[in-house]
Amino acid sequence: MTAATVVMLSALHPLTCEATRSFLKTPTLGEVTHFKHRVEAGSECYNQCDELAKKLIVNQSPYASEIERKREKLR
Repeated sequence: MTAATVVMLSALHPLTCEATRSFLKTPTLGEVTHFKHRVEAGSECYNQCDELAKKLIVNQSPYASEIERKREKLR
C-alpha cells in the first residue's frame, strides 16, 4: 500500500487512517513472541483434543461417528 493510498483512505473515513496505520506497522519482538506462544498453545490444545478423539474412537464410543465427522471438518 502506497502513501497516496493511505491518504486517500484516511480521507474517506477517519477510522480507516488508524486501521491502516496499525496494518502497516511493523510488529515488535514482544508482539511476535506473544503471537508465537498463542499459536503453540493452540496447537497443543488441538493435539490433545485429537488424541482424546482417537482414544474415544478406538474404544468404540457411542459418539464415534460424530467424532470422526467433526475431526474431518477440522482437517
